[in-house]
Amino acid sequence: MTNEMIYIDAFWRSLNKHNEELCGDRVQIRHNDKGLVMVLADGLGSGVKANILSTLTSTIISEMIFSGMSLKDAIDTIVATLPVDQEREVAYSTFTIIQVFYDGNAVIARFDNPTTVLIRNGKLWHPDTVVHDLNGKKVYVAHLQVQPEDYIVTFSDGVLYAGLGMTLNFGRGQEEVEDFLVSHLREKDTAAELSRILLTNVDSLYGGMPGDDSTVACVHVIEARETRVM
Repeated sequence: MTNEMIYIDAFWRSLNKHNEELCGDRVQIRHNDKGLVMVLADGLGSGVKANILSTLTSTIISEMIFSGMSLKDAIDTIVATLPVDQEREVAYSTFTIIQVFYDGNAVIARFDNPTTVLIRNGKLWHPDTVVHDLNGKKVYVAHLQVQPEDYIVTFSDGVLYAGLGMTLNFGRGQEEVEDFLVSHLREKDTAAELSRILLTNVDSLYGGMPGDDSTVACVHVIEARETRVM
């Protein structure tokens, strides 16, 4: 008897800042026999330096968790080692971790990234979140139970700044992104399709010249189905 209740469809896509060859955001997705780990890291600034920082952060976190380290220990380790920019007094990389197990249990941990959006039955869903103070840095952690047709969408802050000073005076903001996702989500949309819809809109608000690296990563929970091969 298997305890796999769900299948996890995951996808991510990025827009580079205008005139930058490398993206300062990075997503790592790892699967094993227990579930999925997705890490979105956003390096400070843009270009080569940001790309290196976000790649290191996302790779280290995903590798630690994938190798069996608990989520708490992985977060403790990365938060303790992230250097801080002395001028801006912010960490060199922010991150969001989404861990979903095949039995439906899930954890979302977020450090300085925009709030992760959860959609269930076509409506926003806000699980209880606990704030942990780790080495002077606030990490928001939510434990939840997902079910088929849930969507979990995380993104870098470039998505929130879309249209800033161009089509919109103050960018779009968290609530506007949430409303857009709910209103444009169609039944049975894949993780790739929902990511594409949001990022296409972001690119449009930037006038095709993104003012910041913008990344969307999505998890779509699907009911597990048994397959027999003869």
